[in-house]
Amino acid sequence: MPKLIRRTIRKGGGAALIAALQVIALILIGFFSFIGGPQQSLKAPAETQVTGPAQDQTQTAQPLMAADKSALRASAVVATRLYEPLATQVFNLATTRAAEAAAAHDAQGLEAPNDQSTITADREDYSPYSYVYFHGTGFEPGETVNLIVVELSAAPSSFEPWDVVADKNGEFDVSWYIFSEEFRGATLQVTATGESSRINASAILSPLDVTAVEAATPKGMNSGGFTALTSNAVTASSGQTLLILVAAESESSGAARSNTSVAGTALQTNSATQITTNGASNAFWYNNPSGGRYFYMYAWRGTASGTPNGTLTATFSAKVQNALIYVIKLSNNNTPNPIGITGINADTTGTNSSPVWLLSGALTPGSSMLLFGDLTNGTNPPPTWNAISGFTLIDTAFQSEGTAPRVHRSANYVGPSASSVTGSISANAAWGTIALELLPATT
Repeated sequence: MPKLIRRTIRKGGGAALIAALQVIALILIGFFSFIGGPQQSLKAPAETQVTGPAQDQTQTAQPLMAADKSALRASAVVATRLYEPLATQVFNLATTRAAEAAAAHDAQGLEAPNDQSTITADREDYSPYSYVYFHGTGFEPGETVNLIVVELSAAPSSFEPWDVVADKNGEFDVSWYIFSEEFRGATLQVTATGESSRINASAILSPLDVTAVEAATPKGMNSGGFTALTSNAVTASSGQTLLILVAAESESSGAARSNTSVAGTALQTNSATQITTNGASNAFWYNNPSGGRYFYMYAWRGTASGTPNGTLTATFSAKVQNALIYVIKLSNNNTPNPIGITGINADTTGTNSSPVWLLSGALTPGSSMLLFGDLTNGTNPPPTWNAISGFTLIDTAFQSEGTAPRVHRSANYVGPSASSVTGSISANAAWGTIALELLPATT
């Protein structure tokens, strides 16, 4: 069933609502004169001219089928941000309508539950470059319903209103396309107002981005000569995507260190897949000349089993030491493989304090990005990873046997995707980075 966000009604001859309807008429007239007359609609991504949705389609409160969504996408209304002074006028009108509708609903209570208008969305949250499907009920058959979407924030904004015609049952379906990264993290409010019935309904849409948070505290081991490293207890729901990030040092110089498997009670059987390693072939990202040691990074993804206090183990083809393992869980992703393009980068000169993460290729609109990095510069403790604008630090830790040349510190962040992200560390160091694109949920 579609998720009911809020349902309200406003009926009767309320002078305030009549005035509001007059205002919106004036605003729309002013809008067209302001931009030099009615303009041709933007095109939806389906490359179909945007128009109103077909009015004779069957309206239903049941979940939309794929064919229904396809038709609505073809006629989607593209979110078009308004500019001043019109933006403030439309925003004030929308918030007034929502407040009056809420007050009317509170006053009416449950006296006439079957005589209430509603507007619902197919979900309560959304991501940039996605479609929101609105379903309205409780309006007069055949009447024009005006819809307004506004952004609720410290710097509020509003979008071009549009009309839809209710069917013979007083219902309608319409799709609204969120076309820009500017919508990332925004909370939106939609209001629907019947032209003849003077009915109001409103709903709130929350932002939806892929999130990445710690699923287990970082686990390190510094004694030399082990071929397996087991994580701390993992907290994740069954089916949730896990990212496993590993940084390690060779136990002896020259030998390749393949991270051959990741498995354990925290993972569904055979669900772990290696995403990428430095050099794409288990090669070291740095040969420490003063310590005679090689440093490696690995990234895996897997599916959580949901087992309480479950753990997972990374196994190596040869002995390692000073290893760290991170377990991160993703939310708000619904694709079997949420990893898009990946990138590897390194600067081993030891004279650079600005690590860079690079992604080469076409990014998926609305995607996020996980950054993983490791550094060393022969000091104990090693330099620290600093905050990156627009990104959230998930975890950071360092591991050592106590010998300064063999100390390394790693970190991971999450934020919006970009072809290049530059960070900073507290001192010059040799560093290596892995960038992972996290795909948005499909709609």
